[in-house]
Amino acid sequence: MTTILIAQAAYVLFGMLFNVVSIWRERAGLTRLTPTNPSRGFRSMAIAAVITAGYFLLPVWIYVAGWLVLASLIAKRAVWKHYRAIAITRNLDGYASPASARLALAINAVGCLSGVLATAALFN
Repeated sequence: MTTILIAQAAYVLFGMLFNVVSIWRERAGLTRLTPTNPSRGFRSMAIAAVITAGYFLLPVWIYVAGWLVLASLIAKRAVWKHYRAIAITRNLDGYASPASARLALAINAVGCLSGVLATAALFN
């Protein structure tokens, strides 16, 4: 479980950093890293941080329920969105670069996978 919690903490840290860079780019008059509103993305990362901290502070069922909901939202709203733009439509309008699209996909894939693995581990 420790490895999964580290992956979730890394997801939150890299997700927050990614969104901070995107906010900075937007304020500097540059293209956001992704079409996603970076302030909204940062708030989502803060929610993920609270849910992850819940493992230590709250009953385990709240942590599990939170990550089940969060993983499904990440899969639908982030992983699928970035994957579709990269691999299916090949439309990277709104992304700063192909690398930023791939990085966004990777960060969110780690978050989604760590949420699924955490809930599976706690059910065993």
